[in-house]
Amino acid sequence: MHGERHASASVNLERGWYCNVCETGGTVRDLIKFIEELPDDDPRKRKSSSSNVYDLGEERRRRRSDEGPPDEVLSESRVLGWHNDLMDSPELLRPFRSKRGLNKATLREFRIGYDSRSKVQRYTIPVYDELGRLVNVRRYRLDHGASQKVWNARGHGNPPRLYPLHVIEGVDEVVLCEGELDALLTTQKGFPAVTGTGGAKKWVPAWAEHFKGKTVFVCYDNDEDGRTGAKRAAKHLAKVAAAVHVLPALGDAKGYDLTDWWLEGHSASDFRSLLDSLRSEPDDPAEEEPAGEELVDVRVIGSMDSRTNGQPLRMAVTVVGRKDPTYSIPSTVRLDCTMDAGQKCKTCPMLDEGGDAVLRIDSRDTSIISQFIDARRSSTQEVLRGLAGIPKCNRLEMEEKEALTAEELFVMSSVDGTSHEAVDYTARRIYNVGGDGSTLTNTEVRVHGTTVPSPKDRRNEFFSWELEEATTSLDSFEVTDDVVAALKQFQPAKGQEPLEKMREIAEDLSANVTFIHGRERMHMAMDLVWHSQLRFKFDRSVLQRGWLELLVVGDTRTGKSETALRLQDHYGLGHVIGCEGATFAGLVGGVKEVGTSRTITWGEITVNDRRLVVLDEASGLSQEIISQLSDIRSRGVAQITKIETAMTNARCRAIWISNPRQSRYGDDGVQDGIHMVEGLIGNPEDIARFDFAMSVSEHDVPTEKINRMHRGSTGQVYTSDLCRTGVLWAWSRRPDDVVWDTGAMQHVLNVANKLGRMYINQPPLVQGASVRIKVARMAVALAARLFSTDETGTKVVVRKEHVRDAARFLNTLYSYDNFGYRRVSRRAIRNKELARKNRAQIKDWLRRNPRLLEFLLDRKASFRSQDLEEMAHLHREEIGDVLGKLSDAKMVTKSKSQIVIEPELKALLKQIEDERYARRK
Repeated sequence: MHGERHASASVNLERGWYCNVCETGGTVRDLIKFIEELPDDDPRKRKSSSSNVYDLGEERRRRRSDEGPPDEVLSESRVLGWHNDLMDSPELLRPFRSKRGLNKATLREFRIGYDSRSKVQRYTIPVYDELGRLVNVRRYRLDHGASQKVWNARGHGNPPRLYPLHVIEGVDEVVLCEGELDALLTTQKGFPAVTGTGGAKKWVPAWAEHFKGKTVFVCYDNDEDGRTGAKRAAKHLAKVAAAVHVLPALGDAKGYDLTDWWLEGHSASDFRSLLDSLRSEPDDPAEEEPAGEELVDVRVIGSMDSRTNGQPLRMAVTVVGRKDPTYSIPSTVRLDCTMDAGQKCKTCPMLDEGGDAVLRIDSRDTSIISQFIDARRSSTQEVLRGLAGIPKCNRLEMEEKEALTAEELFVMSSVDGTSHEAVDYTARRIYNVGGDGSTLTNTEVRVHGTTVPSPKDRRNEFFSWELEEATTSLDSFEVTDDVVAALKQFQPAKGQEPLEKMREIAEDLSANVTFIHGRERMHMAMDLVWHSQLRFKFDRSVLQRGWLELLVVGDTRTGKSETALRLQDHYGLGHVIGCEGATFAGLVGGVKEVGTSRTITWGEITVNDRRLVVLDEASGLSQEIISQLSDIRSRGVAQITKIETAMTNARCRAIWISNPRQSRYGDDGVQDGIHMVEGLIGNPEDIARFDFAMSVSEHDVPTEKINRMHRGSTGQVYTSDLCRTGVLWAWSRRPDDVVWDTGAMQHVLNVANKLGRMYINQPPLVQGASVRIKVARMAVALAARLFSTDETGTKVVVRKEHVRDAARFLNTLYSYDNFGYRRVSRRAIRNKELARKNRAQIKDWLRRNPRLLEFLLDRKASFRSQDLEEMAHLHREEIGDVLGKLSDAKMVTKSKSQIVIEPELKALLKQIEDERYARRK
């Protein structure tokens, strides 16, 4: 579609497609629709001989398509306009200078600006080449957090450039750092500094000429990419520079960079002392990383590129399945020959070995190992003979002394990645060689290996020689003094109630993150799910399911999906699943055929264990699939029992988002949210799994409020970094870390009893027997969201006010007019009281109408009005009177063509029947 030379898109029939060039995606159905709507003469729509199959590759290989978004037009006038916008706006200038440390002189010299007209507002950094020509504009977001930090102007990102190049001309000493703003601040401090616009991972060999004869100090960020990139740059620079020194980590925090160091108050003399100390101990980059062993980080889709064959690669992946049993690959083989085969022995390598030799195969010999996969014994011997260079001979005996274990795994891109990374839906098979064959499914791992073409069918297969369990963001999270100090911003002010603080946070996120206005309740509800606990202690035992499940249902175009997607991007945590056309196998897992055998691979929900999923467009799931998910939602365990059997954890916080499945209206002709829930989910037991639900209507927010200009607060408080830290703090708490303050647990029981009396259990969102658990989950999530903790900052302290406000929020959602749960419950409770009052009267009336009584005694739940005529032998004119009397007494209701017997009438009929039996006895 774009004429890319490198793999730039991924397609998965169940999860969808994503293009990394135009940064868009959707369902496969969307992609097909797009292709079908192209003009017939469009070269991208050239059909193959098979109808409805489109070959997009031939034209792409022949020439680059001119279709797609055009390159952005850059000009000096635009750069100057952006610069003036920044310098003329104190609201934009003040936070930028505060967080980046740049003075006005530097901003003027490098023409830093602010683009307020783009879709996503960014600070601008113009990039020039060695001739002084404008070649790119980097757009930078100040509070980047979990969303993308820097964008290139469309069409101007390649090739990466050195920036700012002119500052290192004619100098003998250069600082090479990671990030344009780090380079500018370091230059401002008196040390000429440059960076590559491609990030730490990219180094362009042509850059080396700009460092000839110079002393270079490499100072990249304190993270894995920074450390790897620093070594790579140093190795290339060592060939041309007078000296190369790699600075040690300037700070302990992950991602700590030069700007952080400068803003802590270090002076230019401090930096000079640091550089001088390195001169006495010169680095030798060549020794730090042997030539030929440099690992290249790739995504799963990139590992399929034939140009990487044989090159050491590294991937962060989630293991979603494995095929058993494992393979046994010979690693040490004893070769023994009698050497009496005559003439052929003279040219045999065994002659020099005296007929006795040992053949060894290492786990890195991937091209050799690939020949043993699915190989028969005779084929294995032929491979070993060929490796040793021995001609066919019946005198040779081979004995395998040692073997390597190779396990066949199925992997997809790591679910631990942040949402601003390019989406990669690709799943593939890999072979891990040299381990003990015990890699568990549904785990995060990092593999080192390479791709080699299979000797059988030339398919590119990935073989890893090192596999280690990855340390996820959850496992590596630490509660430090800085973390505690930062998270205190979430705590309510003195005299401020928890719900008031929640609304304050929601308003900030609405104004600066989601841009969905007037729906703070929805922000608050989703936020609670994000901060819910996996497990916690309650009522002398550990509640095995502590996480929350929320259902948001309502009109289309009300910001439901947009809010969840942008919160996910802001937090950098969570995974969105498009449910349109989704299958149970895609969501949970299923049996996959591999060749002639089958293996179980896990789906979207299970691989996100301990995390959060957003089930978007849930109406795309049939009620049958929703019912199949019931046990998994309840226990957090997925089990597949088919030809193969497997079990894994699936403890997922879940936000279900959907439009109504069908139009279903209440008695007053209004489409209530409570009726939408019943129509969408179906079975009462599946509805009961939700901890809480809400509905949104297009009429909730006045049109005038939606259509007016909304400006985000330039002083955003709840930044992406801060919010991500808050979520990780909540997710990393263990059951012992949740502490109930005095009286809080009893208060859960008190408010649960009250809610049980206020709401009916049809549908069973509130049930007297289980609502206390739902209130407890919400109270714990509310306490975690507002960083209610002790002096150590490690405990979640749940207080009475959290319980009170959790119940209050639940009641607010259910009392909201467009949801209608409170209104329906009030009416049902009133009808039940009236029925109870009318019980004696109806009892006497039924005894005086024995035919009607006998008819009703034979009915279990409902009947048709004509049944009274056909079976109770009532005249038509009597039927209306009978139904009217029962209806007035609130003993029956009507549902479509059925007359439904209400519980009070059922109880009355049972009483009459019991009295009859007692008299007969």
